Amino acid sequence: MDLNLPGRIIQGNTRRISPHQLPQHARDRGIGESAPIRQGVREIEAVVAQGDRVIRLSPPGPAEYALQMTKEQHRLGNEAADITSLHWYVSVASIEGVLDHIRTRLTQF
Repeated sequence: MDLNLPGRIIQGNTRRISPHQLPQHARDRGIGESAPIRQGVREIEAVVAQGDRVIRLSPPGPAEYALQMTKEQHRLGNEAADITSLHWYVSVASIEGVLDHIRTRLTQF
């Protein structure tokens, strides 16, 4: 989650949140600790080739959830908080493991 505070934006793994802190309808849609990978193999390989150590994956509808979470922070009295991003950080090693799993399965067919 990225926070936009007066005069600065704090980005990165600024605050890990529990799935229970997500809006109820996000949890009802199954958004939690697992990050679905819906991209094709070529797109995943291109992202891995960029050389970053982690990849940011966003759930479907992240702007809506960020807006709802910002409103919740304001309701709780934290008027300065403005949530600008909601995403999973996934290590490149994990993504490479998924690619290996796909290749192994295809070889078995």
